[in-house]
Amino acid sequence: MTLTNATNTTQAEDSLLPEPKGWTSKPSALESITCLLAGTVDAKDDDIQNILEQTHFDHYIFSYNNHFYLFAGGSGNTYQIERPHRQKELWDVLKNNDWHKRLTLNELTC
Repeated sequence: MTLTNATNTTQAEDSLLPEPKGWTSKPSALESITCLLAGTVDAKDDDIQNILEQTHFDHYIFSYNNHFYLFAGGSGNTYQIERPHRQKELWDVLKNNDWHKRLTLNELTC
């Protein structure tokens, strides 16, 4: 499965990327998850793209408005991913067991 890049990258090699190991682009209850994620960033469901669900955990990565976000389902917190900026770099980070330590996050507040 490949995902279309929805971020502001200029390099063609980032347009289609395989899912990072341990993540799936086919989350269970996709419509419900999309609605939940859209609500966390005050967006319309159709504006949410590139949803990844971490296998066996309640974490989601998604893109909206040229930014990537992390939703931590256990806490209900949503974070804008500040670094890495590009989809290819982010997908490479997500392949690591300690991916959460490799991201620079900015918590969104209500």
